[in-house]
Amino acid sequence: MRVYIKDKPHKWGTKLFMLCCSQTAYCIGFEVYCGKKERAGQASSTDYRSGPAAVVRNLQQVFGPTAPPSGDMRLVVMDRFYSSVSLSMQLLTMDFYSIGTVRTDRQGLSTKLIPKTEGVDVHDQLRLQRYSLQLCIKYKKYYKGLLLGLVDLAIINAYIVFKAARAASSLSKRSHVKFLKQLQIELSTPSKAPNPIVGRRATHNPLPNDEWRPGNNNQNSKRRIRACKVCSLLKDSSKSRSVDSSTYGSTCKLQNASKKSLVWRVFLFEKKHNTFKGELRSCFDIWHKC
Repeated sequence: MRVYIKDKPHKWGTKLFMLCCSQTAYCIGFEVYCGKKERAGQASSTDYRSGPAAVVRNLQQVFGPTAPPSGDMRLVVMDRFYSSVSLSMQLLTMDFYSIGTVRTDRQGLSTKLIPKTEGVDVHDQLRLQRYSLQLCIKYKKYYKGLLLGLVDLAIINAYIVFKAARAASSLSKRSHVKFLKQLQIELSTPSKAPNPIVGRRATHNPLPNDEWRPGNNNQNSKRRIRACKVCSLLKDSSKSRSVDSSTYGSTCKLQNASKKSLVWRVFLFEKKHNTFKGELRSCFDIWHKC
């Protein structure tokens, strides 16, 4: 849902209620604003507005419906969009202290409260002001841009963790653009060796049958299928029906006195079909492992 927010640099967009760390700007959780009536039945008794209610929901999502697990009071810092007396009183009952800014021209405002709402602001600056996928690509459908915004959010969180890991290892700082270049190289570079297929020997591979037969009404052609060898052996002891297969083992051979060509091929069904030793297995695995 696109809304108009007059106090933001980008006036039109999707509103996100974000819970960020005030020290690192790491986004812990967020909630997408979908309209005033979305959570009308779940609204708090003290806060009916979407902003304060989202603060309570985000805190409950991270810390649970009860007090913080450590038993200590935690501090929540908000800007003027969320802060209200009723919300502060409700957070106090949940063992959360709260600091919120108000309008700068309001009488009795303490100047010490103004620079404390930096977590979400820093995260927005990193995500929207430089190297943003959401801003460099424009879509007519707003939800496509929202998807890129979530990708930006994940990249910024990864960059914050990357900086913290380098600082913990006493390594030099890496700039944002260098991190993005390294991330792009690692994501676009193929792996040196393909991952081996688990449960299958490298010397035994299924091969498609190279015998063909005419299709229906003599149109096109289809691979010939043969009875699966494992299904034929297990059809008396197993309740599952036997099936035909168009693949055979590359190095599997049957000893046969027949002079027909290709009679040595062992056709095996690749999908998990039969239960052997209490486990559902494919006929290919049963033939080579069991």
